[in-house]
Amino acid sequence: VVIMLVIDKENDRVLLSRQSRYVPRMWSCLAGFLE
Repeated sequence: VVIMLVIDKENDRVLLSRQSRYVPRMWSCLAGFLE
């Protein structure tokens, strides 16, 4: 099992996403599966 977080070089930002149906300021972490 691998859990990772995409960050920038300065370590002050992370990669998140949001859907248009989310309430304002609600974000989610990207997830995926590799076999």
